[in-house]
Amino acid sequence: MTTTGHRTTRLGDLAQLRSGDTVEARRYDTVLYRGQVDGLVAKLGILWLRHGPWQERVLPETTES
Repeated sequence: MTTTGHRTTRLGDLAQLRSGDTVEARRYDTVLYRGQVDGLVAKLGILWLRHGPWQERVLPETTES
């Protein structure tokens, strides 16, 4: 999901994202990660985020189960 101010949008395609976009990775109603897009390979479903106070680089799961 991307967040713009307080607006949340569910993404159907990672190609809609750009480096620096602020996003939340959720499972059901739980926010797993919140941060900025650091890298993206949309064709492979790969998304890296900078998350947390130390700006850790994380690779959230991008497929729904």
